[in-house]
Amino acid sequence: MGFEEIIPLVSKNELDTLYKTHPYLLTVDATQSPLIEKKEAAFFCQAIKVLAKDHMLTVPEKEGAKICLIDYFEIWLPLIVDWSSEIDENTSPEKKKIREILGSHADRKNERSLMCELGNDALSNLSFILDTFTMEMSSPVTRYFWFEEQSIEIGKKNRIDRIVNLYAIKPPCIHIELDGIIRPALRIAKIGLGKKDEFIKMQLPADGSSSSQTTEEYDVYIQSHAWQRFEERIDGVTELARNAFFFFSLANNKLFRFNQTLLIPYIFDTLKLGYFTADFQDKKIILRTCLFITANGTPEGQRLNQYTGLKKLDKKYLVIDKLSAFMASDIRSNPQTAGIFIQSGCKDLLNMTTPMLLKKKDFELHSLDPKQFLHYLSIKEDIGTITSRCEEPPTQTGETSQPEK
Repeated sequence: MGFEEIIPLVSKNELDTLYKTHPYLLTVDATQSPLIEKKEAAFFCQAIKVLAKDHMLTVPEKEGAKICLIDYFEIWLPLIVDWSSEIDENTSPEKKKIREILGSHADRKNERSLMCELGNDALSNLSFILDTFTMEMSSPVTRYFWFEEQSIEIGKKNRIDRIVNLYAIKPPCIHIELDGIIRPALRIAKIGLGKKDEFIKMQLPADGSSSSQTTEEYDVYIQSHAWQRFEERIDGVTELARNAFFFFSLANNKLFRFNQTLLIPYIFDTLKLGYFTADFQDKKIILRTCLFITANGTPEGQRLNQYTGLKKLDKKYLVIDKLSAFMASDIRSNPQTAGIFIQSGCKDLLNMTTPMLLKKKDFELHSLDPKQFLHYLSIKEDIGTITSRCEEPPTQTGETSQPEK
């Protein structure tokens, strides 16, 4: 890491002292939030420590050299602080020599900047872990979690204590009238480090009229029904990952209009798996339901319908209305079936290689049989005709398809 000449000077006694007094990666303080139990705060701390152990930092300009995030904060950084402490009559010759080396490195601007780069990278990665973990643990139907900015305290023996405050709130709830029925709607928070009590806001897409050109942003709410459909249709992935990418999707995507319906994509990792439909009511954006990517009411679902003639009940019968069916199937082994979904815009369903998937034994198995799928289509129309149609650009019918609920 740029200080190889220091290693032989580090005594066993110094390493023993470091082992006994080294700081934890961080301390989670949840005492200011009555919604968080002490054991939950301990779980947060332990889980983040596990994530940091698996998170590797690349040492700049040291080919192949890596250090895990937790070792950087718990071992390397405390050593640097200790070696940089004031020298007195009790300082060992070895530590004095180390201090001289550190001083000489301070004059080597390139190496110094590289060490700063590593430190900034470590802080950035730790912040990312904190952000992601609070997204994973948060839900608009239970609680939202936030970490406040880190504070660093240097105590006795130059021990570094990194403290983050953890907060939780229940999602604010309002009641709205949809289809003549009063329904609860839950406000969606903006989850992230230092974003306590911030909430998602979105702009409406332009509808083509001059009066619609506005930059005004509106609060975003979700029906509990929409969250239930979300869990049902985006199945086969871990709950934590599904939650995290819900907040990522809302923070990084925009609403658009499709057949007069407001949609926002749900992106899991890099895979587009579906959409949330939205209504605009009383100057609020209400997420009404979650549609799987093959469903009626999505651009891909409409193309699938144009190519194959499959309606909502057909898709349900063939079990192509939820993620697990594609995870449990080897569609790529059948070029005709794969081609239909690829041309419809559903290619991401054939590329489910993310490590955040559940094992097949961990969820109810609903497999899509590629041969059965083609046989079902052949009852209505010759497969050759369908596959030929898939090679043509989709037509714009002008029809307004009815979204699923």
